[in-house]
Amino acid sequence: MPRGQEEAARGFYVGVIGMTEIAKPAALAPRGGAWFSDGGVELHLGVEHEFRPARKAHPGVLVDDLDDLVARLDAAGQSVTWDADFPGFRRIYTNDPFGNRLEFLQPSQYRPGQEDQLSALGLALNILVLWNTQYMDDAINHLRATGREPTDEDLARLSPLQHEHTKMLGTFHFALPAELLAGQRRPLGDLHA
Repeated sequence: MPRGQEEAARGFYVGVIGMTEIAKPAALAPRGGAWFSDGGVELHLGVEHEFRPARKAHPGVLVDDLDDLVARLDAAGQSVTWDADFPGFRRIYTNDPFGNRLEFLQPSQYRPGQEDQLSALGLALNILVLWNTQYMDDAINHLRATGREPTDEDLARLSPLQHEHTKMLGTFHFALPAELLAGQRRPLGDLHA
């Protein structure tokens, strides 16, 4: 950064980007410049006497809300260039007040239209866990009723996420057997068979 431009750096990196200024070590403070931090990123801006902006080499910073950052950059009058050439990420380029190139990225969450699929998958997983939990409870109660107390090791191995008996792919038709419609569960299999 150019000498004497620390306030411009603070205005951009703290005021627009939302980073926090951190103190430079005492031995380095007289050199000028400014340091900023956000999450796991620290940006150290040092003073160059014959300053030339970094227009090609640049940091790539992951952000949680790219749209919010773009809105703040727009409000501050900063130009933003969108780039769709990095699969799996939404990303932009902008420049700091000194012309240094900056890249901000946000991982793509899903393709448009997948929201319904993700909601249905979450519902299916919740149903699977509930159903398996109820059957596990029935099996434990059945063992206890027949005088066979499950060991702590047996109980530790139980998981409602067991899935070998569950098919998630294909087309399904939901015609429930009469016993399930009546609020009952299918009988447990014979443990000795």
